Amino acid sequence: AKKNGDKQKELNALASGNDYLAYYFLGEYYKQNKDYNQAISHYIKSVNERTTFTQCYLQIAICYYELKNYMQAITYINQYLKVNSKDDFAYALRAKAHLGLNVYDTALSDILTAIALENSIEYQYLEAKILYHMRRYEQAKNKLEKLTNKIKDTISYIKITRSLFCSACSFFSAKNKKGRAFLCFLCKNLVYLRHKNKVVF
Repeated sequence: AKKNGDKQKELNALASGNDYLAYYFLGEYYKQNKDYNQAISHYIKSVNERTTFTQCYLQIAICYYELKNYMQAITYINQYLKVNSKDDFAYALRAKAHLGLNVYDTALSDILTAIALENSIEYQYLEAKILYHMRRYEQAKNKLEKLTNKIKDTISYIKITRSLFCSACSFFSAKNKKGRAFLCFLCKNLVYLRHKNKVVF
């Protein structure tokens, strides 16, 4: 109970600051705790304090999407995209919102825009899902088959490369902790680098 009281005091102290960043971080806190209505309220306060802080629009859209209020999500994504027209995540989120509304043509257009900006596995899967809902089953099947092969290749790449790093690790003595730690750091980040299609060697 004491910890909860301390946390509430911290939140109250932040809120009393009337600062756009304080409101934003409060929004982040409530969003992480899935209290989306409270999060929305604080993001709105943040952007009202500084109208150029448009990141709030995207966060509000995410909250509305989680609440399954897809129309409101789309409204705030549109606001965000007016000044952030190259954000692939925003187009993908809008595609998901349109999919939730069964507006398939617009959903497909948005996800293709997202893929043109960032050709990620997640976006390709969403494209296949939209195609399936449009009853374009053959296209959806072909997309998923290609995606499955790509995922298999990615998993094989990660397993082989991590195995090489682990072998290299064994050459370091227990005393050389910095060398082992550095290799472990590189190894763990291979998953992220490969996922983002940023292969460095």
